[in-house]
Amino acid sequence: MNRKKVAFITRETGRWIDEDIQILSEKFEVNVLFVQFSLPWFFSILKSIATSDAAFFWFGSLINFPFALFAKILGRKIAIVAGGFDVARLDEIHHGAFTRSLFSQWLRRKLFVMADLVLCVSASNASEAKKNIPELPHDRVVLVPLSVRSMIHKSQLRSWNERDIDVLMIASAKPSQLLVKGLDEFLKLVSANPHIQFCHLGEIDPECGIEKDLKSMNHLKMMGYVPFGSEVFLQVLNRSKVVVQLSRYESFCSSVIEAASLGAYPMVYDRFALPELVDQLGTSIPFGRISELGQAIDQYLKNPTVSPELITEHFTKKYSFDQRRVLLIGAMERLFLKK
Repeated sequence: MNRKKVAFITRETGRWIDEDIQILSEKFEVNVLFVQFSLPWFFSILKSIATSDAAFFWFGSLINFPFALFAKILGRKIAIVAGGFDVARLDEIHHGAFTRSLFSQWLRRKLFVMADLVLCVSASNASEAKKNIPELPHDRVVLVPLSVRSMIHKSQLRSWNERDIDVLMIASAKPSQLLVKGLDEFLKLVSANPHIQFCHLGEIDPECGIEKDLKSMNHLKMMGYVPFGSEVFLQVLNRSKVVVQLSRYESFCSSVIEAASLGAYPMVYDRFALPELVDQLGTSIPFGRISELGQAIDQYLKNPTVSPELITEHFTKKYSFDQRRVLLIGAMERLFLKK
């Protein structure tokens, strides 16, 4: 039996894309095409779609619109991984594709409605897609969470008493992302709790205007940009007792999952996908309640209720690679069975 052919089109690179290529390649013949801006590239994608059974788009960027339209005209199956920005609308900070021009919103809706399958990484992500693209049939929206793998052997996992960083936050930001990632809230949290040892991972653009204030606090260590998966990155996560995420918007929030996979206890604000992460293990605090969050951190640092080992076990199981593999392949196989 001939394997179905999939044109895998993306403008991104990264671990999850590599993993999805690996997963899909187990069952299908996958041709990977990275977005470039040249006529040869444009025609190579059209040729790949024409000779494939399906077009698989990692993120619903508008640059994919002509390729999705071409696939639709040829009768090819279309699958789109819905990025957080792609289906978001958060008017209070003008974040998301559906805060842009009416024409841009119209194009985005048309792009997603052409899809036979919309893969969402969280229930919140799926809810946003259904709400902001009302023309999209709900049965085409499928939840396929991203995955995490423990990046160290369990024998290397530090116990609670071996950890010397009280609270970790991982977030990089340009000015347009400052409020999205909640770095203003993090500044308030650090300022209000001088007795707690904080650490921050991630590059903050000087244009954000808060780096100087953050660096002025002696109980906060600013690590700056640290490559994902590097020795320093793993050491910091393995030394952390609590990880916080104070975003106004998240479609998934991998940073919390990565830290939890190395034993850090997660505390998040109750915005969009964040409560989903901690629905069984972790703490969710109403947005903006800095005092309540500080008290919850204090209480947990004094009386930890879950060991790093159990935290690691829980999150690596909840967001396992095997789960994504089964869900992704299953969704694609069902897609090919549809008439």
